Amino acid sequence: MLERANRRFWHALSLSIDAKLGAVAAGIASLESEFLAHVVLPGNRTVLDELEPVIDFAYRSGRRPSFGYPAPSLALTTAMPGLP
Repeated sequence: MLERANRRFWHALSLSIDAKLGAVAAGIASLESEFLAHVVLPGNRTVLDELEPVIDFAYRSGRRPSFGYPAPSLALTTAMPGLP
């Protein structure tokens, strides 16, 4: 029974990755957009682990989260420190 569940898990994972790579190959998505949430950051946490509570708070509070950079509309008119 455990072996069957294990096979089902790996099959589902394979289908998921195949679909993501298919979207990239078709030009529907970028590799980065498909896998960004799973990038492991220093400290052994993923991007999703770090951003999920920030995004949740933004929706609950109705306030745009700050990621250390100005809002995109400001970025067009203001140089961001440390970036060319």
